Amino acid sequence: MNTPSLKSKRIGIFIAAAFIGPGTVTTCAMAGVDFGIEILWALTLSIFITYYFQEIAARMGWVLKADLDQIIKTHIRHRFWRIAILGLILAAILFGNSVYQGGNLSGTLLGLQSLTSIEHSKFLMLLVIAAIVITFLWNERFEAIKRFLMLMVIVMGLAFTLTAVSLGPEVLTVLKAAVLPSLNADNTFMVIALVGTTVVPYNLFLHTALVNRSHREIRSIKALRSDTAISIVLGGLISMTILITAASVQSGAIQSVLDLIALLEPTFGSASRFIIGFGLFAAGLTSSITAPLAVGLVARSIVRSTPYEHPNSSRIASVTVFVIGFSIALIGTAPVEVIKFAQIANGLLLPIIALTLLVLSSRVSVMGEHVNTTTQKLIGIVLVLFTLLLGGMALFKSLS
Repeated sequence: MNTPSLKSKRIGIFIAAAFIGPGTVTTCAMAGVDFGIEILWALTLSIFITYYFQEIAARMGWVLKADLDQIIKTHIRHRFWRIAILGLILAAILFGNSVYQGGNLSGTLLGLQSLTSIEHSKFLMLLVIAAIVITFLWNERFEAIKRFLMLMVIVMGLAFTLTAVSLGPEVLTVLKAAVLPSLNADNTFMVIALVGTTVVPYNLFLHTALVNRSHREIRSIKALRSDTAISIVLGGLISMTILITAASVQSGAIQSVLDLIALLEPTFGSASRFIIGFGLFAAGLTSSITAPLAVGLVARSIVRSTPYEHPNSSRIASVTVFVIGFSIALIGTAPVEVIKFAQIANGLLLPIIALTLLVLSSRVSVMGEHVNTTTQKLIGIVLVLFTLLLGGMALFKSLS
C-alpha cells in the first residue's frame, strides 16, 4: 500500500484551514454581535489551548512515528479504558465529522450563492463543490491540497482583516479585550461555543497523522513547534477579525454570517457581498477537504494490519463522510443548528481526549527525552480542568 507523502514540512496549513470552518465564522459573528469585543479573550484562550494540545499531538506523532489511535492502542494497557477511549474517539471522528461536513458544505454553498448572486439549482451548485472536494480527496495529492488550502486561507484572511481594520475599534481597545477575561452567566454558553468550535478533536488526529507521514521532512521538534504555532495563530487571528467585524456593525441579532452582508453595505457597498461571500466559501471549502481527510487517515490507521485492510480504505472513508455530509446539506438542515450541535458535542468530548494526551505525553516510558516538562504538566492540568469546567457548564445549561 502506497502512503501519500508530504513534500514540505509546512503541514500546519492543514490545521489552520481546519481551524476556520463555517462553524467558526458563524459562531464568531454571533459572539461579536451579541457580546461585542469584550468576549475576544475567549479566542485568545482558544488559541493557547489549541496550540498546547496540537503541539503534544504533533510531538507524539514525530517521536513515536505513529498515528494517535495507534499510540492509544499501544500505550493504554487497561482494556476497559482503551476500548472506552477508542470508542469515544471513533464516535467523535466518524459521527462528529459527518455532521460537521453537512455544516461545511452548507457554508460553502451559502458563500457560493452569495458570490454568484444568480439563482442556481441547489443540487447543481453542491455537485460543483462536490467535484472539487472529491477530486482532492480521491487523488490524495497532499502537496496540491496543501497549496490550495494555503491560497484559500490567505485570501480569506485578507477579506476578513480588511473589514476588521476598516470598522474595528482602536488597537489598544482590541488588545485589552483580547487579554482581559470577562466571564459571566450571560456569556458562558458563547465562550463554550467559541472554545468548542476552535479546539476540535479531529484536528489532533489529523495533525498526528500528517506529522507521522512527513517525519523525514521535519528536521526537529523546534521546527515542528514553529510550524504549529504559526498555523494556529494565523487561524486564531482570522477568527478574531470576524468577531471584531461583527461587533462593529452594532446589530441587535444575527442568525447567519450572511446577515453581515446587509450590515456591511453602508460601508463597503456591493463589495460586502463578495468580501463575506468569498470568506465563507473559502472557510467551507477548506474544511470540507480537511474533515473527511482526517477520517480517511484515521480509518487507514485503524484497519492497518487487519483482515479489513484495503489499499483504498482512506479514500473510501473520506468519501463516505463526504456523502453523508452532502446528504445533510442537500436535505436542508439549518446550518447553524447542525454546526452548534457539533460544537457542543466537541466541547464535551474534548476533556477526555485532552486528558488522554496529557497522561501519555507525561510518561517517560512513552516519550523518552521528549516527555512533558514539569511546567508543561502543570499547564496541562489547568487546561484539562478548564475544559472539564466548560463541558460541565455546557451540559448543565443544556439540561436546565
